[in-house]
Amino acid sequence: MEFFKLVRVFLVAIISIIIYGCSSENQEMTFAFIGDHHYLLTDSIRSDKLILDIAEEMGALGNPPSFTVLSGDFFHGNNKANVSDEADMAFDKFKKGIHMPFFISRGNHDSRIHFERNAFPLFSEELGKKISRSYFSFDKGNCHFIMLDNLEKNPEIADSMLLWLGNDLESARANTRIKHIFAVAHDPLWIVARAGFNNAGFASKASLLLARYKIDAYLCGHTHNKTVTVRKINGQPLTQIMDAAVVEKGRLFMLAPFMKHVSPQPADISRPGILPLEEGHMIFVPESERDYYYGYQEGSTSSYYVFTVSDTAVRADWHVLGKGVVRSFMWKEPGKLTDLITPDKEDGPAVKEADLGNVSEAWLYAAPWIEKDSVKAPVMINGVKAGAIEISRKNMAASPFWNKTELPIDAKALKAITMNNEISIINPSEARFGISHLFLLVKLSDGRFAKTNIASKVLTSFDPSEGEYPSFPARELIESVKTGEPLAKMNLTFDKFY
Repeated sequence: MEFFKLVRVFLVAIISIIIYGCSSENQEMTFAFIGDHHYLLTDSIRSDKLILDIAEEMGALGNPPSFTVLSGDFFHGNNKANVSDEADMAFDKFKKGIHMPFFISRGNHDSRIHFERNAFPLFSEELGKKISRSYFSFDKGNCHFIMLDNLEKNPEIADSMLLWLGNDLESARANTRIKHIFAVAHDPLWIVARAGFNNAGFASKASLLLARYKIDAYLCGHTHNKTVTVRKINGQPLTQIMDAAVVEKGRLFMLAPFMKHVSPQPADISRPGILPLEEGHMIFVPESERDYYYGYQEGSTSSYYVFTVSDTAVRADWHVLGKGVVRSFMWKEPGKLTDLITPDKEDGPAVKEADLGNVSEAWLYAAPWIEKDSVKAPVMINGVKAGAIEISRKNMAASPFWNKTELPIDAKALKAITMNNEISIINPSEARFGISHLFLLVKLSDGRFAKTNIASKVLTSFDPSEGEYPSFPARELIESVKTGEPLAKMNLTFDKFY
């Protein structure tokens, strides 16, 4: 009888492991997160090489991921290629290349009909249950994963999804086997440096729910920046991890145009190097709500995350393709991140007043927004006319305060540049416009370059009332004036050589 008791205990243990996964604190589960890929029929790097390179690196890890979650824009969709063929190609090549189960939240480039036709049968087979809508959840080991479709603009459908989300979070928290919760979606919950790239109405409601239930992290993409932020939502810290695998040719130098002066074009467009986001952008998460931050510029590198999860902790390793783990952090409590690996700082000598005695060239950079048409706004540096910024809707792209304008400074204003510079921008025609990410770059007579800090506020020529422009940064980050008045003056101080 004792023998049969032992056999029964053994069988129950085996069945529990099969059904529920091992819950031992020492048992680790590893999964990967990949942001926007944009499979493109007409781009051989995206369609034939990028994921294979990532998969090869993952396979060489000592503890390779057992599955992958993706934040959407899986295929490019809105191009001249046949979208149906492109979607079929994306799912087929990813499945053959990655060699592990994968789950995707739908992105804005992922045409719904072509995405769902490929995704639903695949996800249903992998999970052993029918998936028939673009938001769903599943368990792996001691983790609960929530895949959201936060692109939905229909209020009734969005409200239904939020109701489902609340119930799903409640159930997950009541399950004693679940130690960690991750949510995955395409749009960020909050903007970090690129305004207008989230569904603000849905995001604000979802943020409250995710923070209330203390999820471990929200994984997303869309802006193609690589950022990690912990933001206080109703006093509760919520972690947002944003990433992208895709690198578009010339994108880094288009969005950080000062780089074309200080850095040569990279030999390999898929690995141009990493540029800290704060070197060219104001960070739109208010410091009063920001518990943790790092970020890198869109277009600067292909990257992905590998997460290692135990009962008591999560470790996140940020891999840069071809460079290995560049950053690593962990947490035992959601929102309480501790750095494990960070890049060495490359701080050069401090800029001094004497260094600016002979400036040969200078440029002012700004990211504008205008309500309609265009305007040329005169610029003054320390009271001297320096040129005029052309602010035009055609140069704004899909979001405000993103595409950069480069203004070469008039020769007569070069001698006015000092360590501390008062920048004034005039509104010549009572236009409603705004400017962000404002900074100066100078070339010295010895060939060196020096750059100022980024302006600490978004400048607007009108007062954007609450809710009037939901795609704008938080109101506390905006310095506004009455229509027709000069914009508020900004002080830019040189703080770095390049």
